[in-house]
Amino acid sequence: MDEMKDNLTKNETAGYDLIGDVHGDADRLERLLGILGYNQNEGVMRHPEGRRAIFVGDLVDRGPKVAETLRMVKAMVDAGTALMTLGNHEFNLLALLTPDGNGGFLRPHTARNIKNCRATLEAFEGRETELRGYLEWFRTLPFYLDLGGCRVIHAEWNDELVAGMNGRTYLDDEFLRNASTKGTEEHRTVEVLLKGSEVALPDGATYTDFDGTKRFDVRICWPYPAVGRTFREVAFGSGDNIPDVPVPDEIAARITGYGTDEAPVFFGHYALNDLPNAIVAPNAACLDHGCGKGGMLAAYRWNGERTLTAGNFVST
Repeated sequence: MDEMKDNLTKNETAGYDLIGDVHGDADRLERLLGILGYNQNEGVMRHPEGRRAIFVGDLVDRGPKVAETLRMVKAMVDAGTALMTLGNHEFNLLALLTPDGNGGFLRPHTARNIKNCRATLEAFEGRETELRGYLEWFRTLPFYLDLGGCRVIHAEWNDELVAGMNGRTYLDDEFLRNASTKGTEEHRTVEVLLKGSEVALPDGATYTDFDGTKRFDVRICWPYPAVGRTFREVAFGSGDNIPDVPVPDEIAARITGYGTDEAPVFFGHYALNDLPNAIVAPNAACLDHGCGKGGMLAAYRWNGERTLTAGNFVST
């Protein structure tokens, strides 16, 4: 434990490079790491100044080189040149391929669920043993990182839910099973941390998202309080499509925002394609810019600052 603290202190002094959702685009990841100053050394991407890459999750699905992405990142994590938090796509894949003990799987094999993971399943066709090894690795990954000077989570930092996790991972079979079961406290926790809070729109109101799906609720831009704001103002993404009507007081009271005196927090998940809008609060930044959906792969070079700046973003 002391050695880990020493390593974190050393790397925090050198700086962190926080990297958004890769979604199987290994070539773009390699380019981005090169721009950030990493190079191959003994088969692992390393930074000559001791900086450490931090991945916010969602390495799998969508892209053309899922297997290569996993090999590259896991090698970095194993060598100590990177850290990673679990993403919802890793969780979905793990649940999809974990038997439920009743002849099925923790995530049902519906057409939609299979489609969402198809790129990963096809990448490992005939190499299921290798894929099983990555699933076991996913089970060890943390849901969040609190590195002292900054924090990392896939979708939403919630103090209460983070504290309740108490370092749990999916190595706990019961926790994995409960997290896959709607209505449990574990499921609610994972939904928020890995997918973000959603709020239902007023009766009859809908909008169409970027996939053409009709939506009846919105993903909340949780770093800001919702009091006195409209649904369009509190939502992540889809802009003018979202009804511009006030958020009811009883809902707004539950969305209190991320404290301005808290350590900077970095997250992914929301596919914000516009880099200038990636800093959603002075101490909160979204690193997912649509890689795998025709967008960019982005990173933030963090050097200890409390107030984030657009000039520290790097993308390809």
